[in-house]
Amino acid sequence: MSGSEVLRHRPLWLNLDYDREASPLLARVLEAEADHLVVSMPYRRGRPVPLVPGEQATVRVPYNANPGRYTYEFRARVVQRRFTPVPAATITYPRDLQRVIQAAEPRPCRVLAVASGKGGTGKSTVALNLGLALAMRGRRVALVDADLGTANLGTMMGLQPAATLESVARGERPMSDAMCTLPGGLRLIPGGAGVPDLAGINRWQFGRLLDALRWLEDQSDVVLLDLSAGISRLVTTFIAAADQTLIVTTPEPHSLTGAYGLLSTLDLASGRLVRVLMNQANGPLEAGDAFRRLDAAVRERLDGRLGYLGHIPVDPEVPRAVRRQVAPLLDNPQAPAAQALARLADRVEDPQAVAAVPSERISFVQRLRTVLVR
Repeated sequence: MSGSEVLRHRPLWLNLDYDREASPLLARVLEAEADHLVVSMPYRRGRPVPLVPGEQATVRVPYNANPGRYTYEFRARVVQRRFTPVPAATITYPRDLQRVIQAAEPRPCRVLAVASGKGGTGKSTVALNLGLALAMRGRRVALVDADLGTANLGTMMGLQPAATLESVARGERPMSDAMCTLPGGLRLIPGGAGVPDLAGINRWQFGRLLDALRWLEDQSDVVLLDLSAGISRLVTTFIAAADQTLIVTTPEPHSLTGAYGLLSTLDLASGRLVRVLMNQANGPLEAGDAFRRLDAAVRERLDGRLGYLGHIPVDPEVPRAVRRQVAPLLDNPQAPAAQALARLADRVEDPQAVAAVPSERISFVQRLRTVLVR
C-alpha cells in the first residue's frame, strides 16, 4: 500500500499553538505527498477555522479512527492554505509517519478451525497449546470452545467461568463476561453443555452468537475454534466459513478413518486450506507414513490435496499435565511434546499459509451467514 493510500481520508486532530487550551480541531487528509499533507480546513462550532501559513500545531493521528487512542503525535507547520475548490491547508509531516501508521493498522483477523473426525485425538489439547504459543508471540488470540454439546476446555484448565458461549447465545451474558484470560495472554471462551448442534439454537439465539463472534473478530488477530469431534452440521458450517482448517488425527487406523470421513464432507476441490497434524505419533516416520496414506486417499477419491503440519510425539508429560489441569506448554516447556507444540505455532504462522488468506476479505461472520443460507 502506497503512502498516499495509507494517509488519504485519515482524520487528524490538531491543537494550534495559539489556542492549545481550546478543544482539538478535526481535519481530514485530502492529499499526501512526500513531505506535506493537504488537509481539509477544520471547523469549530459549525464555523471554519482558517489555518494561517506559519502557524505551528500539534497533530495526533487516531488509531483506527478512534479519537480516544492515538497511533502517532507530531509537530507540524502550516505551509499554505486555499479556499477553492474546497477550503484546505498544506501542513508538514515527518517522513516516518506512513511507516508508523502501516505498522499500527489492525490486520484482518484469521479464523482457524481445529477439528477431528473422532474423539480421543488430543484435539482440544492441541488447540489450547497452539493458542498459548501464538499468544506468547504477541498475537491477540481468542480460543473458542465451539463444542456446544460437551465443551471441556474450561474444565481442562480448572476454570469456573462466570459465563459460557451457551449463555452468550441465549442472550443471558455478553461475550466479554465469558472471556477468561489465561497465562501468556490467551483469551478462552468456554463452551456450554446444553446445545448439541445448530438444531438446538433458534434464529434469535444464533443471531446473538453471530454478533458475539463478530465482536470477538474485532478484538483479535487470531481466533481458534475448537470444534466438536466427528461430523455435525455445526462442525462443517464453521469449517466452511473459517480461513484455515487444522485436522488433528493420530496414526491409528480408526483415527485416520474418522479424519477421512470428515474430509469427505468438505469441498477440497475448491482449493481451501486444510492441513493435517499427526498427534501422539511414535516418531516422524510413523507420522509421515500415516499422512501419506491419508493424503493419497484424499487425492484419489476426493480430488483434493492436504497440507502437512508435522507431528506431536507421544509424551507422558501431556497426560500428567492434563490431570493437573495445566497446559503442557506451561507445565514443562522443555518436554518433547511441548516443544513440538511450540514449533506448530511457527508452521501455522508460515508466511505462505498466511498469504493464502486475502488481506481484503469479508469477515468470518459474514461468510458464516452466507454458508447458512445456502
